[in-house]
Parts: sequence; structure tokens; C-alpha cells
Amino acid sequence: MLTAAVRFLARTLVARVAEQMRDIHPALWWLIGGFIVMGALPVVAALLTGFVLQAAVYGQLVSGDAANDESATGSQRRAEIAASLLGTEPPSNWSWPVTGRLTALYGGCTFAMCPHWGTDIAGVPGTRVLAAADGVVAEIGWDPDGYGHYIILAHGGGWQTLYAHLQSPHVSGYRMKLSQAVLRGDPIGGLGSSGASTGPHLHLETRRNGVRVDPVRVIRS
Repeated sequence: MLTAAVRFLARTLVARVAEQMRDIHPALWWLIGGFIVMGALPVVAALLTGFVLQAAVYGQLVSGDAANDESATGSQRRAEIAASLLGTEPPSNWSWPVTGRLTALYGGCTFAMCPHWGTDIAGVPGTRVLAAADGVVAEIGWDPDGYGHYIILAHGGGWQTLYAHLQSPHVSGYRMKLSQAVLRGDPIGGLGSSGASTGPHLHLETRRNGVRVDPVRVIRS
């Protein structure tokens, strides 16, 4: 009985509201609709602007080819050191450059890159970033619209690793030089949030002959 009474009251209330709404002048409906549209326009414009900017900066990051992708972000590439300087055998005993929480895996999508060509590892700002394998410093760069402060190491056999979103060397104190030799586990920078980054993390890429490879397949330790 109580349920039936509630339903009756609800129907009566809805009917009363509908009756009152029918009495509203059509001009007022146009005014209310105008306010709704005007309120929604800034949100739509902001979303469209974000999509356009993202497409302009990252829309070409779809080839998997490192040289083409980095030229699309506007970074100035230096001539890389020939991997043959370290021999032809692929490096052994790879290790992760930092420990932390995996926040993005290879092949997925992030706010800045789709597909995502590396592995993101979140951590505390200033955490030491270590060389994943023996090698030499092939490139040191600054990419404000993408990688931020980054370093590329050459490891031989066409293998390279890229470490991105690093702290500025002035902040971290790690001032690497081109052609500098490093051993696995040597610190090469400080974990940061430079470039297109939403928080402190390391963006790690592994490449062979200029083509990106899933870091999880390469670094198994």
C-alpha cells in the first residue's frame, strides 16, 4: 500500500511539473538553451584545442622509426657514434635503470604518445638513472615538446637505449659528455619530469638499428 501511495505521489508531482513547464514562454526556453550552449562552448573549445596541439606535436610518432619520430618533435639530433666502436655482439646482462612503478608500457597510449614507444617508470625526482648496459654516450639532447632532457647510449650491435624526461644536468649534477664510456649501473642522470610529462618518471626506449623494441623483451633481469 505504501509503495502504491509513493508511486501515486510521484506521478502527481511529475504531472504538475510538466504542466508548469508547458506554461513557460517559448522565449524563456530559448534563453535557457542559450545559457547551456554558452557554458558548454569553452569546454568543447578546450578539448578541441588540446587534440589539435597533441596531433600537431605527436601525430607523426607512429612509424616506429627513431630518426623520423625525433625529427617530428623538433629535437636537434647530433651525429650518433657508430655502434661498431663497441663491437658487434649485443650487450649482455641488461638491467633496469631505475626501480619504481610501471605507469605505461610499450605499445599502449599515453596523453602524449600513441602508440607509446617505450616503458615509463615513475619514481622520486632526483633518483639516480643508471646505464642499462655498457656503452658510450651517443647523444645528449633537449626536446621541450617531447623527451625533455634526454640521453642516448650506444651499446654495440646496433643497440641503443634512450633515457628521457631527465632533470636538467644543472639540477642533477650529472654532466655527461659525448663519447663518454659508461658501464652498466653507472649513473647518467637524475629522474625528472622535463618535456611533455605529467609527473616525475623515466621514459626508457630500447632500439636496434634505429627501430624501437619493447624494453621488457630486452631487459629481463
